[in-house]
Amino acid sequence: MGDLMVTAQGGNGGAYRRLPQQIDPWLRRFYARRLQPAMVEDAAQDALTAIHAKRHTNAWGRPFRPWLAAIARYKWIDRLRAMKRTLPANWARRRSRPAITKRR
Repeated sequence: MGDLMVTAQGGNGGAYRRLPQQIDPWLRRFYARRLQPAMVEDAAQDALTAIHAKRHTNAWGRPFRPWLAAIARYKWIDRLRAMKRTLPANWARRRSRPAITKRR
């Protein structure tokens, strides 16, 4: 993948079109281990968008996968923060109660 990124950064349009196709399976596996199944595709798309926007920050000659993993990780953290903001205020209290209560 790193060679493909360098080639794409050099102006090769074919390499640039193939790059997301090669990155996408890795991103989906990354997010599948960390998020609910319904969120994986959106998270992968967010990361691909960020990779496109930040591609100029990937230094030639530096390892590609750590750069890719950092972007994926930051996007994962952004998604977790967004999830936390959408939870009801009393969610933590409700979750700490036992799921089954005894009847008297």
